[in-house]
Amino acid sequence: MSAREIDNRDGQIITASGSSISAHVGKLDNRSGIVSSGADATLTVAGAIDNSSGEIQAAHALRLGRGRCGHQHRRAWSRRPAQAARCT
Repeated sequence: MSAREIDNRDGQIITASGSSISAHVGKLDNRSGIVSSGADATLTVAGAIDNSSGEIQAAHALRLGRGRCGHQHRRAWSRRPAQAARCT
C-alpha cells in the first residue's frame, strides 16, 4: 500500500494469519488505533509516526522505517523475540 497519509485514529488495520502488511506512507497517525499483521509488517514512513496509545504488532518481523516516532504510551512488538520491533 502507498499513501500520502494513513489516519487510523481509533481504527483497526488487521490482516489474517499468514498475511503480511507492507506500507509506504508520508505520515502515519495511529493514535489509539491497532495495526496488526498475521505475518510480517513493514511500515516505511517518510514523516511522523504518531502511535500514542496505539498498538502496532506483527506475528513475525516488525519493521518501522524512517521518520520521526512519537510513541507516548506506545505498544509496538513482534511475537518473535529475535525479530524485535524497531524504529529506524
